[in-house]
Amino acid sequence: MLIFAPMKRSCLIGTLLMCLAFSACHSPQREAKPCPQEDMLYQMESFFGQKPDSVLQILDTLNIKVFSEKERAHYCLLKVKVRDVLFLYDNETDSLLQVAENYFIGNRDKWFETETYVTLSRIASMEGKGEQIKLDWLQKALQSIEQCHHVDKRLIQFHPIPVSEQEFIENHTYTLHRLLGMTYSEFNYMEEGHKHLKIADLHFEKTQEYEQRSEAAYSLGHSYLAMGEYDSCLMCYHNGLEAAKKAGNIKQCAYYHHCMCMFYKYKHGHQNGLNAEEKQQLLRKCVAECKKGLALLNESPDYNKVAYYSGLSNTYYFLHEYDSCIYFSNKEIDLITNSASVLFPHEVYVGVLYRIYKSYVALDDKENALRYADMYLKMREQLEDQHKAIEQVKNEYDKKLEIMQLRSEQQAKRYRLYLLLALTLVALMLVLWLFFHYRKNKEIEALRFHEANLQLQSELEQASQHSQQVLQQRAMNLYKTEGDKAWERIIADFETAYPHATENLKAAYPDLTDAERNIVILSFLGFRTKEEAEILHLSLNTVEKYRTNIRKKSGSAPISLLIR
Repeated sequence: MLIFAPMKRSCLIGTLLMCLAFSACHSPQREAKPCPQEDMLYQMESFFGQKPDSVLQILDTLNIKVFSEKERAHYCLLKVKVRDVLFLYDNETDSLLQVAENYFIGNRDKWFETETYVTLSRIASMEGKGEQIKLDWLQKALQSIEQCHHVDKRLIQFHPIPVSEQEFIENHTYTLHRLLGMTYSEFNYMEEGHKHLKIADLHFEKTQEYEQRSEAAYSLGHSYLAMGEYDSCLMCYHNGLEAAKKAGNIKQCAYYHHCMCMFYKYKHGHQNGLNAEEKQQLLRKCVAECKKGLALLNESPDYNKVAYYSGLSNTYYFLHEYDSCIYFSNKEIDLITNSASVLFPHEVYVGVLYRIYKSYVALDDKENALRYADMYLKMREQLEDQHKAIEQVKNEYDKKLEIMQLRSEQQAKRYRLYLLLALTLVALMLVLWLFFHYRKNKEIEALRFHEANLQLQSELEQASQHSQQVLQQRAMNLYKTEGDKAWERIIADFETAYPHATENLKAAYPDLTDAERNIVILSFLGFRTKEEAEILHLSLNTVEKYRTNIRKKSGSAPISLLIR
């Protein structure tokens, strides 16, 4: 009966475990065990901005079918961010972003919710959806990051600079202040924009996050530029360059020259009282700054140079140097075509083709003007037809893939359920057997240990008492027989019996004198005050005085000190 009672409890526990396992298999929120490929997503998060073309190629090789639901959404979000760096804005970008938005918006993972809001803001900006939409997304992103207290440890693990979790979240928070401030300034909300930009700049200056400080300083400089405060603008651009140099970021150093190009263009268009020659000089400075930036980016990936060639093309167009405009426009097209033709959409070419067309018109080259006008119009038509065809094929493919994935997931769930039930039953029986076997062995072991401990303690006490009694008897005999030499023989026997007692007594009570320690030893050996005085050749009053001193210094009677 004693055996069956625990067995009944075990059966009840086993039934409960089976029910929990069954519920876990059917829970819609249950995610599969992370696969090794998911770690690659977090690795690529740390450098997709530096090597977006390589990251996009790696992403295309991953099998997202093995990912958990969260990491599929993460995959889609990361791919959108990479495509954004590469200026890819098409139906595929919208579809990927929709997957991420459906999963992360309203999710408890505030970090990825923040990233989704930021990406939505960037895409809305590039698609020209209006300033209020962009601002709303960034405000929601800032609210989300302020509610974020934890992030996936892999985000920190693969971060290029060692940081704590709190520092990681704080850096992103102030990055959002910078983005929000720059957006406010872009839409002429100067006061609100300045507030956020100064917060970001001061934080990154304080923490010496040089790359972040560089971007924040450049953004604050753009804000000052929009307000027409040229001295403050130049100071911020200089701070951004200094931070970029300390960070060793060539791209950010080159961006300084891009900022200076913007500075001269702004003065060209907004500063009153400039004559034609002064405006020409400002445009020439724009050209010089673009060329300095290109010189720094000599070995940088080609897509980083596109903006500089575009700037040169535009500036030469305003200078009415149409041959140079055509030359740099073609350079821009060549860079895009030769470096990443698959990664850049045809929309990138449209503006460039239009600028070349207008330049040939200005040069009165009708043949080339008609050729580029025809290319421009055909590209527009091709884009419209291509978008429709891609969208139709993708929708059909997505439906088929969704049906196949649903069937595969249902079948996999059934197999997992059967396997889990079988493993649970086997594990339950094994746990019960191990539990009873372990408990029985522990009881036997504890009993044996207790008995051995009692026996050993008894033997030690007997041995100690016997040793002390023998030593006291021998000391008394020496006192009676040796006379003046009794103390030397007594202390020699004591140190032989207790070799470290004197050292321990000195360490424990360093204030005691040698004479007082002698009194302690004699008291331990059972001598009375009168006998101690005779052995040490002291007066009775002196011994009493020593005993009093011992009590004052140690708070105990002499005999108890050595015993303790």
